[in-house]
Amino acid sequence: MNKRSFHTKVRASRRIGPHNEDVISLLVGSLLGDAYGSRRSGEGTRFSYRQSIIHRDYLFWLYDFFYTRGYCSNLKPRKYIRILINEFEKKEHYGYEFNTFTFRSFDWIYDMFYKKGKKIINSNIENYITPLALAVWIMDDGGLS
Repeated sequence: MNKRSFHTKVRASRRIGPHNEDVISLLVGSLLGDAYGSRRSGEGTRFSYRQSIIHRDYLFWLYDFFYTRGYCSNLKPRKYIRILINEFEKKEHYGYEFNTFTFRSFDWIYDMFYKKGKKIINSNIENYITPLALAVWIMDDGGLS
């Protein structure tokens, strides 16, 4: 049985690591950026990725990273439309999004980044900043200026 099929056949509350350094680095780097986690009652934690359409290639790279390692389903990222309305205009934003599988062994990562549902930066984050985490953080949230 390959990695991809293993996680789809295991109940979320029974999915546990170990997770290698690359997976942890990518999660940490992306959580420092735009990714977000959600604790699922009694099941564990999953992480969600959403990027605008101009960052489609980056989001699909993230998806491929997780998919080839068995951390998300074979359903490609879904396209979304978000409509923002203010007093002057109505603007549509397009992008793509996907979620990882829920893992009980992701709970410690969620706890490191969230306090009472609000994202925080934990004092021991330096222990998890690898070159890959930095690269992902910059790709996820960085800019030229």
